[in-house]
Parts: sequence; structure tokens; C-alpha cells
Amino acid sequence: MSPLPRIARPPLSLLVSWSAFFLVLVSVFLLDTALGGNAISGKIESGRFYVGGNQGYKEVSRLLYLLSSVFILLAILLLYVGLVRLKRFVEESGLAKLPKVRYGLDKIALALLFGFPLVAVLGCIVDAILQ
Repeated sequence: MSPLPRIARPPLSLLVSWSAFFLVLVSVFLLDTALGGNAISGKIESGRFYVGGNQGYKEVSRLLYLLSSVFILLAILLLYVGLVRLKRFVEESGLAKLPKVRYGLDKIALALLFGFPLVAVLGCIVDAILQ
């Protein structure tokens, strides 16, 4: 069994991208809690905007509906940027040569492509803008 490669210190861009993601994720959670739901679970009917949550639908302004959609989109995009930077760091540090690490990176890439509701978020934003 070969020894593990020496791991370099993570670059500042990797730390900044993950910090930004967690900050936006907390903002999404706080906004979701304050509104009682989010635009992804919400709907638009007759020019009225509703966020959906555990308590059902709640009417909100167009601005808050858009804000909810944009924050979720921003969280997804920052997660993607963070994972791309993490993948680059792992490949440059030599850890990607380990089969289990390589397999994990491939699973993350597939989850990004098929697991996140990116299309739903963009649909919410487009619907709100066109109303």
C-alpha cells in the first residue's frame, strides 16, 4: 500500500468560495424561516406570488418571491463553484490518484448535474419577471 500524498495548504479561493456558499446558505435558511417558505415550493396565480412551506402557501410581494429564488440560485451556483475548486485542489494535491477519492469526485459531479433543482429555480425567476 502506497503512502498518502502530502496535502498542500488549500488556496484562498477555495476557502472564500466555501465561505460564501455557507453565508448564502444561512441567508437562504433565514429568509425561508422569515417568509414561512420559499419560491421553489411556491406558486404564482393571477399575478399574486406565494411561497410554499410546511404551513401551506403564504402570499408575498414580487420582490420577496424573486429574492427567495435568487438566493437559492446563488447558493446552488456557489456550491458548484466550491466543488469545482475543491476538485481542482484535490487533483493538484495528488489526492485524485486515490481510487476512492476519484470515485467520490465523480459522484459529486453527477449530483451537481442531475440532483439539484436548478431548472426549477430558474423557472421561478423567469415566471416572476414575466408576471
